[in-house]
Amino acid sequence: MSEWIKCSERMPEPGVIVLVYTPPQPCDLPGDIRINFDWIDAESDNPCLWYEHNEQYEFYCHVATGESSFGPSEIAPYTHWQPLPPLPEDSCAN
Repeated sequence: MSEWIKCSERMPEPGVIVLVYTPPQPCDLPGDIRINFDWIDAESDNPCLWYEHNEQYEFYCHVATGESSFGPSEIAPYTHWQPLPPLPEDSCAN
């Protein structure tokens, strides 16, 4: 399996889906682990714009009401990423 790469050291190629890690957040329960799929938006002029995170942020901005709303920040909280592992071999093939 690949090693985690710090976002501050290197970003993935735009459009390539990777695993992303977010460190514990204040609302997390003990033991929560935040690992998701995301990719750098290849159509953006911003080389650090994560597609899925940006979609969540834009949705939050569209529906948020009042000061009590809690949602994602504009900047993705990811600190590390890694390439996806290879797909398993097809064990069902005849």
